Amino acid sequence: AGPVEMATTRYAAEDVQIGETLIRRGTPVVVVLAAANRDPAAFGEAGRLDVNRENSTHLGFGYGVHYCIGAPLARLEAKIAFNTLLKRIPHMQLAVDPSQLKYTSGAVVTGLTRLPVRWDL
Repeated sequence: AGPVEMATTRYAAEDVQIGETLIRRGTPVVVVLAAANRDPAAFGEAGRLDVNRENSTHLGFGYGVHYCIGAPLARLEAKIAFNTLLKRIPHMQLAVDPSQLKYTSGAVVTGLTRLPVRWDL
C-alpha cells in the first residue's frame, strides 16, 4: 500500500445519534476516507474536481492533530502541475462524451479506467 490512508479508526468522544443509530461514547468508529466528502448537502457536485470549491473542509488531508504536514506542499505541487499542463496544452478537451467515461471502484483505488483527451497544437 502507498502513503494514502483509506480508512482510520477513531473513538466516539460522547454519545451521538446518527439517523436511527446510537453510537455510545468510547465505541470505535471506522471512517472510510474514500467515502468522506460525498454528502451533497455539504459538498455540491461532490464527484466533480473543483479546485476553487469554497467548502474546503474535507478529509483528504486528515483533520486536527492528524492533519497531513505535507498538505501545503501537495496543494502547491497540484497547482503547478495543472497550471503547467493547461499552459502547454490550452485547448485540451475530452475526446468522448462524459457519459462514455468508465469508472472503477475498489477498496484501494477509485477513479477513471481511462481518460481520453484531444488537443490542437
